[in-house]
Amino acid sequence: MHKREISRGIALFLLLGGLIVLLFLHFSYAQQAILKEVNISVLDSTTPVVKSLFPPNATAIEAGSILFQYNATDYQWSNITNCSLVINNTVNITTTNTSYYSTPYAMLGNITRNMTALLEIGNYEWYVNCSEHRDPQFDDATVSKEGRSETFYLNVTVIPLAPFNLTVNISINASSENVTLMWPASTGATEYRVYMSASPGGTFSLYNVTTALNFTDENVSAPERYYKIAAVSALGENVSSVIAGKYTYHLGRLEGSNTKNWVSFPLNHTSFIHASDLLNTIPNVTSIIRWNATNQSAVTCNRASCPDIGCTDQTCDFLIEPGIAYEVNINGSGPVEINWTMGGVTTSSRSIDLYKITGTNSRNWITIPLGSSVTNAQGLINAITKVSVVRMWNASSQATLSRVNFRSGIGQNFGITPYRGVDIIPTQNYTWQQS
Repeated sequence: MHKREISRGIALFLLLGGLIVLLFLHFSYAQQAILKEVNISVLDSTTPVVKSLFPPNATAIEAGSILFQYNATDYQWSNITNCSLVINNTVNITTTNTSYYSTPYAMLGNITRNMTALLEIGNYEWYVNCSEHRDPQFDDATVSKEGRSETFYLNVTVIPLAPFNLTVNISINASSENVTLMWPASTGATEYRVYMSASPGGTFSLYNVTTALNFTDENVSAPERYYKIAAVSALGENVSSVIAGKYTYHLGRLEGSNTKNWVSFPLNHTSFIHASDLLNTIPNVTSIIRWNATNQSAVTCNRASCPDIGCTDQTCDFLIEPGIAYEVNINGSGPVEINWTMGGVTTSSRSIDLYKITGTNSRNWITIPLGSSVTNAQGLINAITKVSVVRMWNASSQATLSRVNFRSGIGQNFGITPYRGVDIIPTQNYTWQQS
């Protein structure tokens, strides 16, 4: 009878680089131990896995120095030797590991790295391409040693500057008006937003969006309207602080009586610089008069006498200024009421000198600024303080309205707007900062 050998074994696996070492310890029935070693080579047959992390795909970022972040992973017995940032199919920058045989590696098999590129406004495609080092004895040469991330898309832009140099043109048809706004291009803007309000100090609401450098508000029937323009990009908008506006003046006369209207011009239009510009534009107007407060005399520009060069104490083609009131006379044989619309950019408050001239009425023709909290005669008295009388001309009745600064006020507390002039009689020489 023969003895049967019974064997038992213990296997131990060791992974060394790309080599699997199998150690097998065999025991015979006679308890003899036999150690056997089997070496199995495993070839590196994978490529690096690369992921783009930042900026996110299909996003917008501000032009300039831009941070790009990526992650690359590979087997531990391989080492990533270099990674390149490729923008619009051109290598922008490459990070190279020149010491991949050293320990610790300068670049490991699982890395997250940053690269920085300087980019101008434009649309870009980008990805990261990484290469690995393989030990030649475990290299599967049929498999690429390079891996690349998915292509990401990037919009490099800026928050555009707010539009400036706004211009306003008014065209009038039989029943309504068209208001055309124009502005220069803003770098980086992809569109423009038009905001509108019924008052210069009111809430401006989104009214229109356009890619053009102009906008026409058609068939405007409201007598007063204001606009702001915003330049927009993918990063946001920048709203202009400049306010454009339009206002319709109602000029009137009384049959068989005077033809006076006291007005002011808080909208600045490049076509209306001198009195003659208004004289030649407002229909049926016969004269524009400004009051010289320093010598208490009227200066007139009319169709008979409005000199192109030089001025006298009585006649002049004077400048049209905000904060000052003017008398506009219409043709006594023409329409009883004339509507005329002016467009332009709003003007800021300013300092106005008020003169108290001994032996005279000390008249000063002024107005309140756009956005003023003053709404009536008593409010203006309270704002200026050094005032004895405030007067306004009623064009419908062709008569003066007066408010006297005595106790709580005597006379009619008439309404005041920035487009209507008032006559101030101060108690002393005084500089008033419009409010």
